[in-house]
Amino acid sequence: MQKLVQSPSTQVKELSRNDSALRMHHNIPHRFESKLSTKPISCIQCGNSITIGRYMCVCKECDVAVHTNCSASLPSTCGLPQELVKHYQNTLNRNRSNADQNKQHKEDISIESWIKIPGESHGWEKRYATLTDSHIKIYTEPPNNPSSNLVDSFELKPEDSHGKIVLEPCNSEIDVAIAKSDLQFLMKVEIAPNTTCWPPKCLYFLTLSVQDKEMWYKALQKLFLEDNEKLYSESIMTVPDGLVVNCIIDVTDGIKAIGTNQGLLCYYNDNLLSLEGFTEVHHVAVVKQASALVMIVNSKNILISCDLNHLINVTQCTAGFAKASLKYDVVNIRGLNGFHMLETCKNGKHKMFCVATPKQLVIVGYNGDEREFVPLRILDTAEPTGTVLFTEHSIIVGADKFFEIDISTFNAEEFLDSSNPKLKHVLKCHQMKSYPLAAVEISENPKEYLIAFNEFSVFVDEFGSPSRNKEWTSTHLPLAVLFIKPYLYIIEFSAVEIYRITENTCVEEESVSDSIRINLEKFQFVGTTRNGIYVWHKDKIKLIEGKKVLPSDDSSVAESETENSSDRFSFTSSMVNSLDGHLDEENSEKSKEKCVTFAQTSF
Repeated sequence: MQKLVQSPSTQVKELSRNDSALRMHHNIPHRFESKLSTKPISCIQCGNSITIGRYMCVCKECDVAVHTNCSASLPSTCGLPQELVKHYQNTLNRNRSNADQNKQHKEDISIESWIKIPGESHGWEKRYATLTDSHIKIYTEPPNNPSSNLVDSFELKPEDSHGKIVLEPCNSEIDVAIAKSDLQFLMKVEIAPNTTCWPPKCLYFLTLSVQDKEMWYKALQKLFLEDNEKLYSESIMTVPDGLVVNCIIDVTDGIKAIGTNQGLLCYYNDNLLSLEGFTEVHHVAVVKQASALVMIVNSKNILISCDLNHLINVTQCTAGFAKASLKYDVVNIRGLNGFHMLETCKNGKHKMFCVATPKQLVIVGYNGDEREFVPLRILDTAEPTGTVLFTEHSIIVGADKFFEIDISTFNAEEFLDSSNPKLKHVLKCHQMKSYPLAAVEISENPKEYLIAFNEFSVFVDEFGSPSRNKEWTSTHLPLAVLFIKPYLYIIEFSAVEIYRITENTCVEEESVSDSIRINLEKFQFVGTTRNGIYVWHKDKIKLIEGKKVLPSDDSSVAESETENSSDRFSFTSSMVNSLDGHLDEENSEKSKEKCVTFAQTSF
């Protein structure tokens, strides 16, 4: 894109001249404004995630989003029609294709290189491999060599099948010994039938370099992309042109509420109903215990609530026939606005939810007598809140660190066990500007959580101590982490990774969970449902379900009864004192580095 803004320095005045090389010039700077990040997105300039709750630069004209410090580096391509860019790229690709046509093999080989495959003598044999649209062909020598012989032909697209690539297959799957230094070069290509119980056909091989492995991975993933996209995702609805989807939730089995840049929409009986009253909706959530719908709306990101049954009645009575208006109330939290996060309590005992601004966390409860939501406690946070998880007796919150708030007293302490040597590096993450990404519940009995940062995640018990031997690491930096039993969904910039979590995950030395990576270009995660996640991709809302991608088995993490309510945690007096501001100066200076300190407001 940078080449588009480089105008020619000299002009050719001759009437007759040779055809110039294809080029395209466009130099219109972006008109940036500062906005609050309210959903997991990536910077279009550097590719890294923009943390929820932090300010970013968004162009007023073309809506591109970048980090504040990346805005000066973004090419001046504002207003450039996407169709024009695509036409330009297609023209270049067509010309390059014509130029390289004579260099390609008759079988249209996309890549080729030397690899190593398991041999008959329980060792690795060096062979030459070529990738076509339908096969991986393995030769003794390059195919243009007269002495070359075809050793094997691995079919990639049999009828009614799908393929996937595993970058780190388990050693125990291979009958041939492999050195630890060679594990980084190991790959597995798996072709499995869609409808039968026949075992998948696999090809294991070693590349000769990391660059070769990346080349093979990209080529194979591109080959499987279109087929896998149709197999792994289900299209729910088509989004009208010009509509930006921010979030989606299931109100009932037949009604979905969709937050967009043009207000609130409800999807019912294959019809989209627009509800008047909002200019834009950023977050939507249901508080079932109070039969209410809460939302963050409009340009100032204010908090509102409405009766859930009223929304259902309006949707069912007017869908497809007339414009509908939704009655709602503004939730007044001392005049606060600019909320970027909304998380409700899924536990039936508590009628509450949390909202957050860049500097404060607000716990909101339902007053049954007044039939309205009221703020219960406001806590000042050192960093914007990035994740909230309600448990039976507490709230786990990630800001600069992970901390735990007792629901009955609203006292708080650091969640992770600072005395455990396995977590020393985790407790220092905030010093390296690596902030909490997500906290998800893995198991109810015994209590187990996955605490996620950008670079890694750890399994911990209800006391914040490690519950498994190894850390969890993903292949790419995640934007969001979600768990819908027994599947872990890792949302990335251009893909969704799905893992099946079992009792042995991150326990045994060689335990590798079944997983799959679904590449999706220019998509956005917009919500969850009981069985999977919703993504907005190619003007469609699509559902991705883990059970359709990775069938579960008996070793998966199972649902269980909750523990006895008497097994509650306790809070240290030093943390309570620090929250109330009663520490002496000497202890206060020490606690600043150890604890997350809040200013509290009671109501």
